[in-house]
Amino acid sequence: MRRRKATHKPRPGQRAVARRRGKQVKRQPISPKAGGALAKAKWRRLRRRYTWHMRTPFKSQFDRSHWWKGQSEIEPVAALYELARRHPLVREQWIRNFAGLNHLRRGNPTWRRWRTPWTDKIKACLEELQPPPPSLFRTCLLGLKSWAKLDRNERMTWESSIGTMKGLDFRDARSQCHSIHEYALGRIWSQREDAVRIRVYSHPDAWPATLDGKTNFTFADLVRADLKNTPPTAQEREDAVARGAAVAYGQGYLLLAVAPDLEADTAAELLAKVYAATRRRHAKPKQRARWEDWLPLISSFEDAVATGTAYAQQFARYRRVLDSIRFAQDPPASVTTTIP
Repeated sequence: MRRRKATHKPRPGQRAVARRRGKQVKRQPISPKAGGALAKAKWRRLRRRYTWHMRTPFKSQFDRSHWWKGQSEIEPVAALYELARRHPLVREQWIRNFAGLNHLRRGNPTWRRWRTPWTDKIKACLEELQPPPPSLFRTCLLGLKSWAKLDRNERMTWESSIGTMKGLDFRDARSQCHSIHEYALGRIWSQREDAVRIRVYSHPDAWPATLDGKTNFTFADLVRADLKNTPPTAQEREDAVARGAAVAYGQGYLLLAVAPDLEADTAAELLAKVYAATRRRHAKPKQRARWEDWLPLISSFEDAVATGTAYAQQFARYRRVLDSIRFAQDPPASVTTTIP
């Protein structure tokens, strides 16, 4: 006799075993209404991350004026600054190191109540185990003001701290290419200078009356005489070279070695070949700089948010451009010591 199939179904959210067929009954899917609510909540959280400068408390402090409208000539660094100061990391770094937290407002940053003075905040930021990149730090300091309201010194300070970003390169020649050999010599000089300073200031009698028959000499002459009398050891030279190479390698520089007895033309030709081959194998691809499209994208996105119109396409482009920003670290040239 053929058995009749069971007509009952498992209740929603409950796992049951269909003993008749020996298969596990799947959990019923979430209703379309619940799925739509979760998707909307996720979209709302993602949107708030990229519209932080248009909400309280930054809304009253952040300059969102579109000063570039109606101007024909705009510098690439200005477009990059306007884009970088809207990055979500700027808000996170500001709250962590600069803005005071008002506990009565559930942790929202305010400008009326400060936990510590401004100088203490700057000092605490610099003394962290992992301090922020200089480009992000400078952006937090100046990011509330638009490019049109920055003075000349502020513009130069921010431009000198960003290095390379979004395909734009603002590094000087020394930051782009420098000698690790000179870095090692400068580090040895700095270490010996500290040792001589400690010896002289701890024992006033250690300052000689004459130096090589001269009565008028500087502190640099005293350090130079100390290096002449006690040359640096091989271990000191190796440590200085290793330090310079490690700093450069950690920041993405290519390490090349060249013989010192080559002619200038031969060395230039060899360096060009070795640099091209090494760059193809190990260097990261360079971003394309499309700075002409950044300011119109910011205008269209913020206007759509302010008017409440549909801006899904603008938000996707705006988010893609901001996510490709990388705040660079200090270049090795910034720690190089020049021998006087």
